[in-house]
Amino acid sequence: MDATGKFYRSGAVMLLNLLSGLLMGLSAQAQTNPDALSTLMLQQPSIDVDAPVVVDARFDPPTVPAGAVSTYRITLNAMNESVQLPPALPMPPGLELVAGGRGQLFLPSANKLIPRTTINYRASAKNPGNYIMPSFSLTAYGKSVIVPAARLTVTAAGVAAAPTSPTVLVELPHGNFYTGQAIPLKILLIDTGNNSVQGMTQLQIQGDAFMMDPLSIRQRRDITTSNGRSYIAIVAEVLVTPIRHGKNQLLAQVNAIINPALFGPNPNPALYMPLVDSAPVTLDILPLPKEGELPGFTGGIGHFQLEPPKISPAEVRAGDPVTLTVIVKGDGNISRFTLPRPVSSALWQVFPPTADAQVPSPSPFSGMRGFSYTLIPLSDRLRATPAIPFAFFDPQKKSFIDITIPPVSLKVNPAPGGAQPQTLALAPSSMDSGAENNDEEARQPIMTGLAETPGWRAWSYAPLQQRSWFIALQLLPACLLGGIWFWNRRRQYLALHPEVVRKRQAQRAFKANLRALKKSVTRQDAPQFVAAAIAAMRVICAPHSAANPSALVCEDVLNTLSPEERAGPRGTLIKSVFAAADKGHFSRQPATGATPLDLWPELEKTLSMLRQKLL
Repeated sequence: MDATGKFYRSGAVMLLNLLSGLLMGLSAQAQTNPDALSTLMLQQPSIDVDAPVVVDARFDPPTVPAGAVSTYRITLNAMNESVQLPPALPMPPGLELVAGGRGQLFLPSANKLIPRTTINYRASAKNPGNYIMPSFSLTAYGKSVIVPAARLTVTAAGVAAAPTSPTVLVELPHGNFYTGQAIPLKILLIDTGNNSVQGMTQLQIQGDAFMMDPLSIRQRRDITTSNGRSYIAIVAEVLVTPIRHGKNQLLAQVNAIINPALFGPNPNPALYMPLVDSAPVTLDILPLPKEGELPGFTGGIGHFQLEPPKISPAEVRAGDPVTLTVIVKGDGNISRFTLPRPVSSALWQVFPPTADAQVPSPSPFSGMRGFSYTLIPLSDRLRATPAIPFAFFDPQKKSFIDITIPPVSLKVNPAPGGAQPQTLALAPSSMDSGAENNDEEARQPIMTGLAETPGWRAWSYAPLQQRSWFIALQLLPACLLGGIWFWNRRRQYLALHPEVVRKRQAQRAFKANLRALKKSVTRQDAPQFVAAAIAAMRVICAPHSAANPSALVCEDVLNTLSPEERAGPRGTLIKSVFAAADKGHFSRQPATGATPLDLWPELEKTLSMLRQKLL
């Protein structure tokens, strides 16, 4: 091996050693400072989707009186999104099934989470007997799974016995319900009487016309009365907001936390949390009335009141901002609305209200909210802040209530001498009652502040070079240059072929003379008829001899015809027209016999023939 080869080989070895050291250093640094998000993801257990799907189906309770409701519950260890039921279940005659709740839980197991999907149906039968729900197949993870058969025993109707399984009830408040109103619901999970129900989880409100606030859920253990009997129940209070008016249904579903030692045998007694749902509840939701709506209504529904607003600072110079703090108290959807923006004015620069961080967040059911306005006075004549219209809708009174934010006293000093004020005409009605309304002070200098009117409208935030019309704009110079090039080519062509220009001019002049000829026929004006006919024949025949039309005589017009046409009727017609013109010019005797107007039908055909020769 020569010296050059040894040199390159030693260089390659040194480069490999350098890269190896760099990678080892990066690996050691990664082990010393691991990424927090990656570490957290690695610590989370995965979801077990590879285990064989096991389905359990049963009626809960398995024995009910005639007319009572039992829950037909299907449970399987598969993800909810992957489970597909057949369009219709094979129900035995006399048994009615109504779709109920559907939910999913994740149960811990070793190093993985086991998904558990539960599908409920409300089953009932009017006649006593044994009703067997036959087995059928459903689809989970794209594979067919057999649902085992289940038996329901219906006894004769009698006195309602104590419940043997937990049930869910929904209690509604009294009064009317409106779209956008925060409705407080009570969800009761009734115990079976042996303290087996320890709590509830995964509370959901099913209904496409309602929106539940998950942050509003509050639970407690209480004693409730149902069917004349007292029971221990887990009570959950939650706010539900209807988003569509009309008659709409909802149902509540929860996963009951059951004490397995008191409930009975279970395959996994430590983690038994069956899905329990309520009967469907129908609510008649009314739309907010349009009549009587007050200015400043921003969606507040309930009962609210304002604390006296505060301003800081109380003394400013014209052009300096002040902060107006407003606190709203009451019950209703207090967390769902904001305060209105004041009416635009030439005296104030007003910004939209923002939530006041110093006021604690309200409870979903009741409490208070704080808002802050940033106002900039533009004149030192102002003595108070503007009144801000504000209103809410009271569902109990069924009307809108006005709680306008009142003005707050403010002292505004003149702007500093170095400022450049702008003089505006201020109407006396726009001032506070303490301002003087004489003509001398009707015009006062005020600061311009921010723009009072919007500027140019922007249809898109995309840069100009990324808009579709920008490409067409780039083609405009090329089209302009192309047009100039074609115009120059056309100009050069017409300069080399002047006969094209003469023919075009002759066509325009011929059309004008033809219109004059037709008008003379209509007016029965023989002299004008002869003059227009000769002018038309001259202009249409002039391009053949490259002469001025006014210089052509009868012989020049006849030369455009073939020898046969000159000797025929058309030649005679042309001679007659020119002879009539000569007679009108050189003879003072009145015309007798046939007039030139009688030649019009044949003359029209002759002119059309002469025009065809020019084309």
